[in-house]
Amino acid sequence: MHKCTILHYSPLKGLWDWLILFLVLYTAIVTPYVAAFLLSKDAEERKDNLKNDPLTIADLIVDVLFILDIVINFRTTYVNKHDEVVSHHGKIAIHYFKGWFLIDLMAAIPFDLLLFNSESDEVTSYNTFMGMVKVPSPMQGVTRLSLECLCQ
Repeated sequence: MHKCTILHYSPLKGLWDWLILFLVLYTAIVTPYVAAFLLSKDAEERKDNLKNDPLTIADLIVDVLFILDIVINFRTTYVNKHDEVVSHHGKIAIHYFKGWFLIDLMAAIPFDLLLFNSESDEVTSYNTFMGMVKVPSPMQGVTRLSLECLCQ
């Protein structure tokens, strides 16, 4: 087994999964709040305070950790249908691509940061829409984590 491979049953991976679960719950609570109450503020006022806003910094950290989770999932073993632990990196990648990669990628894309410097009303509407769309993607991660915990 390669030294960068992470065993799916290791205690460190278990802690990481709990951290991701916490971040998913944070996103599920904070994103609707921000979309409902904070995105309706005056655009210029929001733009001036965005760099020092604790929610913006927290969201950036969450986005980085979701991206790191994708990298970790590409290095984590899994159990195949014959109850064998698969540690070959190519097989792990294919398994992840066929499974949860797209959902994890959609949850990790920082749409708000991609459109940070834009000032149009269309972007504000788009940010509000994407903020609301981003909630179901991580929530599917909760379902995945629950199913993985139940199956072990």
